[in-house]
Amino acid sequence: MTKKTGAYIVIIAGLILLVWNITELDFNNLKKGSFSGIVSNVLLILAMIISIKDLKKQEINSGINSTSDKSWKAIRNHNGLNIATGKSEKWKAIIVD
Repeated sequence: MTKKTGAYIVIIAGLILLVWNITELDFNNLKKGSFSGIVSNVLLILAMIISIKDLKKQEINSGINSTSDKSWKAIRNHNGLNIATGKSEKWKAIIVD
């Protein structure tokens, strides 16, 4: 199970508990009711949404970095010319994953 899948499971469980806490709430006597369960479920759901967004950003950034690194190595090693220095070097075209 990935972190993102775990976060989705926690969101679903939080939604179920949120509905349960709302149904258990006594609307005739709101002073008697405890709102801490509802508030904690809402905060948990918000935290998981933020975590999922952060995981998606990390996946996107890691994909861009690995692709650009491969491309740079391929350009640098093409025909033995180092693009950064402009000097001719004896390199083999190696693309590292």
